[in-house]
Amino acid sequence: MIKQRVRGGSMPKRPIFPMISDEIFTDRQDVLDLFWVKAEGILLEATLSTALIGRRRLGKTEVLLRLYHRLFWEQDQIVPIYYNFEGKSYHSPDFAHDYFKNFLSQYLAFKMGRNVELIRTPPDLETLCEMGLDFGDLGLKYSIGGYRNLSRAGEINQLLDVVVHAPRNVSYESDVPMLVILDEFQHVVQIRNPNGVDPNVIGKYQWGVEYRGAPHIVSGSAVTMMVKDILGRGALFQRFTHEYLKPLDEYYAEELAEKLARYYHLQISPEMAVELGRRMGGNPFYIDCVVRCARERGMDLTDIERLDQAIALEITGGAIWGDLNAQLEGYVQTFNEHDLIKRILYEAARYEEKDIDLGKIAERVGVDFPTVRRYAFHLSRADLIEEGFGGFTYRNVKDPVLREFILVKARVDEEGAAQEVVYRDKMEAYRRLRGSFSHFKGQVAEVYLQLLMKSFDGRTVDGERYFHFPGEVVLPKFYYVLPRVVKVSGSRAYQIDLEGSTLVEAGRLSWLVESKYWGEPVGIGEVKWFEAACEVAKEDLEIDVLVPWFFSRSGFTEEAAAYLKEKGYLYSDEAQLNGLLELFGLRKLPG
Repeated sequence: MIKQRVRGGSMPKRPIFPMISDEIFTDRQDVLDLFWVKAEGILLEATLSTALIGRRRLGKTEVLLRLYHRLFWEQDQIVPIYYNFEGKSYHSPDFAHDYFKNFLSQYLAFKMGRNVELIRTPPDLETLCEMGLDFGDLGLKYSIGGYRNLSRAGEINQLLDVVVHAPRNVSYESDVPMLVILDEFQHVVQIRNPNGVDPNVIGKYQWGVEYRGAPHIVSGSAVTMMVKDILGRGALFQRFTHEYLKPLDEYYAEELAEKLARYYHLQISPEMAVELGRRMGGNPFYIDCVVRCARERGMDLTDIERLDQAIALEITGGAIWGDLNAQLEGYVQTFNEHDLIKRILYEAARYEEKDIDLGKIAERVGVDFPTVRRYAFHLSRADLIEEGFGGFTYRNVKDPVLREFILVKARVDEEGAAQEVVYRDKMEAYRRLRGSFSHFKGQVAEVYLQLLMKSFDGRTVDGERYFHFPGEVVLPKFYYVLPRVVKVSGSRAYQIDLEGSTLVEAGRLSWLVESKYWGEPVGIGEVKWFEAACEVAKEDLEIDVLVPWFFSRSGFTEEAAAYLKEKGYLYSDEAQLNGLLELFGLRKLPG
């Protein structure tokens, strides 16, 4: 176990690098705790290097900075090193200089009484080298000597070896455990020697990342490039375990939206918070942009029209537009035929959830199939489209905001549409898709129910207390919890709000859930509709053990409750569901 520093006294806790406020940090504590356990394993040489993979703007950097901050201030045994590749010079001598300077400043800052100013405003590299030699650390002495000699000799290849291997060499020679955190690691492929030759810095990392006394955590936003090209083959193949940072679950996306609203001093209703999280695909950056947009325009987000307005403003010309436009333009400008690659992307976006037909795109843009396929490959490496298995098929990425942006961008570029016109059309499209208020209210309950069921852990509870059921009820640990549409031959299609499924000795066990967030009690008609849906689901999904559960915010009529009890179904009202939520440490349903 890492020995925690005693808190209190005069020990400063200032972030060394900028981090978001604790008031809005949401749903990443489990990931932080996981990496803390990995850090503890370094003391036993039991931790392998790890890749933290996730799409852009999901919060990877925030997780890594918080891990670094905690390691820097809260323990004395493991030296943390952080380096972000984004925005750095990829000219190999410049990179070597910057990388080694970063390493020395952070190593010495930690070892010399947490001298934060060595990190915030480091002296020049020569001064840091002298400080390192004076410190008397044998491993540091070897690395500094190697750096100086090779730098003077202009031996760039060996110099890159020295700087990349410095953490391992210092850790080994000086018996100092270390954790090296490399953010946006995919940019390593851009490093080039002065003569334009690729020095294969990726290959140089192989020796360093294998050492368990100084494992590396690398992050990457270019998911396909990281998984398939950098870590999925070559020198780093099988050198890393993988952790994936996913978008926020709808429950936590709603929580973030509410936190941001409080932070920016505006009102947001629970219904609109859930709808915002859903439409932003659980992406924290997008959610923040929309709430800030509303704040800047003096709007509360308490109804669907204002929420639509804030989203449309962002996608057609706000911070979301600016960020995605910079990403797209910056990438396509690296190709000679940048107009062609954009046209291929715009055509691909129109396929929405279907497989992209590269042949038809080739016909429409007037180029041969191999050219379209080559550019589709490049677009997948930028995560602008998604490569299927084996590289034979492509689909649009599962990012609803990015897809909307690409279609808006296509209209601006290809049709010359003014952004004001695109905004107006987007608002009209949103108006046609609006649900009723009861629909949005219902979404809230389903979001809470889904996370609650995902939290079930096999414990046994009092059935009468939570489900109007005599005896005990086991809350199984489900493999998945998802909405379902079921249908069998001769039946109508039924929407099942949620199915939670797992395997037991008797076969497939499924809880089927119906949720009603109505202002009046549920009657016998709705209960019998749910019963029919369960019968169809049992056959369609091949369920061996079926547990129906009906939630009604306002309870049930006497007839409906009597029928549910007679059938042995689970059923709960708002107070009972809130009791379950509280049991699992979750928030109660909004009033």
